[in-house]
Amino acid sequence: MADNAWPRSPRTSDEGAELSDSGQSSENGVIHLEIGGETAEEKEKRLAWALRKKPLTSKDRALRLEAHKTHVIALLASARIRNRWCNNMLLKARLLSLLPHPLQSAFNIPPSRFPDRAQRSRLFFDALQSLATWWSQSFFDVSDDTLGLRTRPWDEVQGIVDALPRLTRREILGTSFGSRGDSLDELEKLSTNSGGERLRSPNSLMKKVLQQEGSRDVMAQLFVALARACGLGARLVTSLQAIPWRAEKQSTPKKKKGAGRNGQSLASRQGNGPASDNEDDEEDDMEEVPIPSHTEDSDGGKAPRNNTKKATIRQAGRRRHIDPADVYRLRAPKPPPQTPSTPTAARKRPELLSNQPPVFWCEIYSRSDQRWIPVDPVRGTIRKKSHFEPVSDNGSVRMLYVVAYEEGESRRDVVSNTPDGHARDVTLRYTKNFGAKTSKLRVPLRKDEEDWWSEITAFLQRPNRLQRDELEDAELETSQFSEGMPLHLNGFKDHPIYVLERHLKREEVITPKREIGRFKGEPVYRRSNVVSCKTAENWMRLGRRVKNKEEPLKWVKQRAVTLQKRRMQELALQERGEAVQQGLYAQWQTDVYIPPPIHNGEIPQNSFGNIDLYAPTMLPAGAVHLPYKGIAKVAKALTISYAEACTGFEFKKQRAIPVITGIVVAKENERIVLDAYWESAAAAESRERVKKEERALKRWVKLINGLRVRARLQEEYGGSGQVGTADSAFR
Repeated sequence: MADNAWPRSPRTSDEGAELSDSGQSSENGVIHLEIGGETAEEKEKRLAWALRKKPLTSKDRALRLEAHKTHVIALLASARIRNRWCNNMLLKARLLSLLPHPLQSAFNIPPSRFPDRAQRSRLFFDALQSLATWWSQSFFDVSDDTLGLRTRPWDEVQGIVDALPRLTRREILGTSFGSRGDSLDELEKLSTNSGGERLRSPNSLMKKVLQQEGSRDVMAQLFVALARACGLGARLVTSLQAIPWRAEKQSTPKKKKGAGRNGQSLASRQGNGPASDNEDDEEDDMEEVPIPSHTEDSDGGKAPRNNTKKATIRQAGRRRHIDPADVYRLRAPKPPPQTPSTPTAARKRPELLSNQPPVFWCEIYSRSDQRWIPVDPVRGTIRKKSHFEPVSDNGSVRMLYVVAYEEGESRRDVVSNTPDGHARDVTLRYTKNFGAKTSKLRVPLRKDEEDWWSEITAFLQRPNRLQRDELEDAELETSQFSEGMPLHLNGFKDHPIYVLERHLKREEVITPKREIGRFKGEPVYRRSNVVSCKTAENWMRLGRRVKNKEEPLKWVKQRAVTLQKRRMQELALQERGEAVQQGLYAQWQTDVYIPPPIHNGEIPQNSFGNIDLYAPTMLPAGAVHLPYKGIAKVAKALTISYAEACTGFEFKKQRAIPVITGIVVAKENERIVLDAYWESAAAAESRERVKKEERALKRWVKLINGLRVRARLQEEYGGSGQVGTADSAFR
């Protein structure tokens, strides 16, 4: 009876030994039995497989790129508005009234009093350092280190978007979204929980000045306004924290050495160590809760004094002294389990930004040195460009685009509060590895297309360039060319300065091969020594011909674009046993192809009955090109020597289709052919006009006949009121 009541689960000797080990290591001698089902490790693997990161498709990649571009433009607009707020006259007057007079007068360094340029520069740096130190240590405080702009991963942004209220079609197409109070409240709640800071106007900045505290971003913006109030040339520099378009790398924690089943070590299974690697983290999650004492309840909350050591605990807005022994350690509540069907919403506490580089900072123009000096108003440092670049590419603050906004060009622009302040890209000043790291995080450059970021910054740049702009361009160019060699192999790919031979494309050759260094034993060359080569056939399509006695710089496998070439390659492979090779030549190995002149008005033709005219220089002397459609029929009717001009090829369905653009005739026959063509074109246009008129008349006849049929049907079968309407419509 007992044997039938309890079903037995088939187990091996190893499982029994494991069960006994778990029983010995369990607390109070309790043995846990699991009959059937899946183990915790199998469940964890199943959930990890369901929640795994799938590779990005081309559609996902395009969507992320468009979202990245839109976010960059929105951040540029936001920074432009903040820069305009920094020019507010009332805000600058209020800041100037709070500034000590010695700090302001320290910037009065006239050349007549200090003729030495080095001395003026030293005094300017001292005054600037004193101003930054006073601002960061004495005047303004950071109220909350979690407030400020930061880079949010794609999954976190997707969770925020999913939490937004759904909009109707009328709200999307119209302007009624602002009238929904619940939508605005939800947006404000999301921005507050995610570390956002709401500033409505310059009055919000003035309020922060009176409070003398705010976020790191506001601190930097107010410092820019103060510097402009002191008469200094100040820029508002911002590092755009756009949503990344690349897939984030997921770091998986590694098991400790000696860890066994479920990540437990031998010592943990024997009861001499933590049960798992995360036990220490779980201990940190424990929270202390004081035990209410009887004396406290009876004496109105007053506990007797004790000579033992007291612990100060902040609770309910007041400080109490209680015995650390009278404290329960309770485990913090765990979040609900994550399932594959419900994505995680980004509700976690914002990360502290105190250890991250600033997102906003300032640049002050030094007239004596004629260059821009970076200033960090949060830390109170100057001339430390390396402190603005983050250490990691996956942190809360990243550096992709750094844009500097200047003040208005004239006082009239500042007073009228017009959209002033031209901007420019200064990323090269603050990045050490722009070509190896930063440029790869931006929007990729497509072939035969202009750079998207260059087109965007063209709208922000000053139309009339100044001398200081030329000097800054030279400084940024020097910093780019002085970039050090990448430390990783991936940094050499598409690097603007350095290149490895393994990263060359099929048509690229390094000449001359001058090593400038070595990377793990592999020679490194200059990118400027990379030459783009082409085959003799491709050079001919550009109107150039390979010179005599020129040897190819590189041999590559011939590409089979058309079906005919593929068959030829297969036959050659069967006969020779190796693939067909073709040579590549550089441009300096070719010259412009000049065909021989025509004789007696005869146009030369190739084997296909036309003439190659891939470039204007390929037109023979004494001939003329007539690029008109249908002109070949006219020349054929006049029995004049001509040849159809082949200007290129289109590859469709594994075939090379020639592009025919007009004809080539002798120059003495040009007028005759053109007169006949224009006459033929006029006659064709007249015939087309007659056809259109005939089609229009046929449609009118069809319409009138239909109206007649409708009127007759209404008269015979319709009512009395509808007959008059039909008759009037027909008449």
